[in-house]
Amino acid sequence: MRKSLFLYLFVFAVVINLFTYMWFTQQQKHDGERIVKIQQQLKTSRDSLHDGGADAKYFTLATNDEALDYFADRGFMNTDSLSQKITEGVLEQNENPAGNPLTDNEPIDGKKFLINKVQLLNHRWIIADYSNGTIWGDALIQYFIEDDGTITYKTLQSTIYPGTIR
Repeated sequence: MRKSLFLYLFVFAVVINLFTYMWFTQQQKHDGERIVKIQQQLKTSRDSLHDGGADAKYFTLATNDEALDYFADRGFMNTDSLSQKITEGVLEQNENPAGNPLTDNEPIDGKKFLINKVQLLNHRWIIADYSNGTIWGDALIQYFIEDDGTITYKTLQSTIYPGTIR
């Protein structure tokens, strides 16, 4: 009786070990497949983010070779300082007591409109974000660099987001 009990316990232990081995083997295989699948999803997400970033930078002066060539043909080799000068010229107009005239908006409720952010699109256009603290909008501004080096600005279009007007 004692021999058969040890035999049953031995067989039981072998079967438990076999099942445990099979379960961990399958679990490891399953985990490996999940890791590969997650890595593929992450790669796809990363690639789409990278492509989105490239698209976001497409409409900038820094990536517009034709606009950079335009400035180079006119003797402006340092486009970074030129971009800074153009941007500062737009932002300096915020000092106007009635608000920045490039927004094409009069003050509302005594709050003047000021340009917050400027993005140079090419050798002629700027897009600007503006607000008066509660109302927001965008403006498309055209700029020209005169022969004497002065920069003139002209608002082509300005819009206020309807949801921000109360």
